[in-house]
Amino acid sequence: MDENNKKSVLLFNGPIPGEKADVFEMQGTFPRIGIASIAAYLKNNDVKVKIIDPFGEDLEKVIGLIKEFNPDIVGIPAFTSEIFAASNTAEIAKNINKNIITIVGGAHASALPERTLEEFKNFDIAGFGEGEKTMFDIVSGKDWSEIEGIAFRKNGKIYKNPPRETINDLDSLPTPAWELYDLNKYRGGNLMMEFNKKGKALDLPIEGARGCPFNCRFCFRINGKTIRFKSPENVIKEIKRNIEEFGADTIFFVEGTFGVDKKIAHEMCDLIVSNGLNKKMMQIFGVWN
Repeated sequence: MDENNKKSVLLFNGPIPGEKADVFEMQGTFPRIGIASIAAYLKNNDVKVKIIDPFGEDLEKVIGLIKEFNPDIVGIPAFTSEIFAASNTAEIAKNINKNIITIVGGAHASALPERTLEEFKNFDIAGFGEGEKTMFDIVSGKDWSEIEGIAFRKNGKIYKNPPRETINDLDSLPTPAWELYDLNKYRGGNLMMEFNKKGKALDLPIEGARGCPFNCRFCFRINGKTIRFKSPENVIKEIKRNIEEFGADTIFFVEGTFGVDKKIAHEMCDLIVSNGLNKKMMQIFGVWN
């Protein structure tokens, strides 16, 4: 990266909530592995990066954190149910500093990148697909017209670039940057734990694969049709790290395709047992011990 073009990045774990959430929405209080992975990729490439989660925080405190960090770029993930809140978050950032570049990513922007920019004027860029390399290209100062996997606004017009090739070697990605989170904030955030009286456990997500080969009509496959796996050995290392460095009590595989490759699934389960990890966690794969 050109040192003269190096920019600082503030990533939101989720948008600033538009209104107070009730107890059932508390199950959404979780550290997002996509944001943690993007942060790790940027951090490994010597980018100044910070993560904040506005959920449950006073708005003035969040504004203070933005001012204190003074980012060049703000990245906000959004499911469709969060897109209005994400736009409001981008507006708050712009009100602090109109020169901040606001980027929206996640499921909604991946499904409708151009429409997202048409409907929400507070976003400068909509990223679609995997975000690690795309965000790094933006941070590096590459011309937006040359960055794959984004739609962007320029001179009042909206442009959409070609999609980015998927990352086939998932083992090449750094482990998620959980060290940038205040993880105590998420203890007891899993609603099912509260129903089962498991106390203030910490549930950290694990991503063992990306992509899905199936054609469910209700599902938008943000990571493409081709499934790509991390090696079982690297997944086990990540689980150990979550337990030993960050005090995780449970693991949750986020990809929704665990078991689609039986050989890999069996190897993963064997390694979990042979390493004694099943005895160190309260919850594995969503099944209670």
